[in-house]
Amino acid sequence: MIRVLLTLMAVAAAGQVVRELPRAGSPAPTPRPPSEQSRREFCSILARCGLPAPGAACPEPLTRGVEGVPYGEPRCAEPRRLFARGVRPEGDLGFRLYRFLGRRYRVVYPIEGHLALSTERMDLLLGDLPLAARLLTHFQKVPYEAEYLDVDHVRFRGRRGTALSGDAEVVAGGARERSLVYFGRGRSQVGPWSMRGLGLVLVDYWPSPTGRGLDYRMQVVATPTNSFYNFLMNRSLFRSVLVRKAREILTDIAEASHKLDQTGGKLAADGRWSDPDRAKIAALLRVP
Repeated sequence: MIRVLLTLMAVAAAGQVVRELPRAGSPAPTPRPPSEQSRREFCSILARCGLPAPGAACPEPLTRGVEGVPYGEPRCAEPRRLFARGVRPEGDLGFRLYRFLGRRYRVVYPIEGHLALSTERMDLLLGDLPLAARLLTHFQKVPYEAEYLDVDHVRFRGRRGTALSGDAEVVAGGARERSLVYFGRGRSQVGPWSMRGLGLVLVDYWPSPTGRGLDYRMQVVATPTNSFYNFLMNRSLFRSVLVRKAREILTDIAEASHKLDQTGGKLAADGRWSDPDRAKIAALLRVP
């Protein structure tokens, strides 16, 4: 259920106008040729971080760098990590992702902590987002929604209440690895700021050394569109609001899991829970 955190994607590109992912079954939009600036952002982050740039798409003048970008650590950390995990720059996704990382401004929000939830149960929740969202809605009385947008369950749409929503896709990793990378777009109301845009979220979780629950580490990567948003998104007030919202979602997950245990999985026989749903919930309860 960590994927619900992708609703925070809206924070990750304040004010940026982006192409929305098509709904399942809808025709793909006609692609527009990338601008010279977007090609420079894409080509420069690859070349300057020592990654292979597609030669035909990246002639030397486009690899000279974007003004104001210091190419080194930590700017190259995410591109190198993604490339090492098999995320290639070729294709539409590769262009969109590395171009996003090559923009002039960059803000990273690290979020770490502990959840009173086993890694095994988190693995199962990750395996069925719609069911997990319904369990959260049922136990936390906060409206969660989730739906997959493809048969492989790589792309999905999520929502929490009216303030957070997003579409995203898994670009690396998976629940079995307990290390995932998501890229997508979203909308969010963060305090007084209403935003929409693209973002990247890197998630890792593992059994806690204490023997109880799991520990997690996340990075929300933002690329503000101008100096004003860059200043705003680096302010401690903005960061504190973002981190608080992330922790609210994580707390919902842990509390719903605890309430599920307390009820023994007993749910109202009102037609909202199918026999397959109940079988999956029984499987959750068998995991400590």
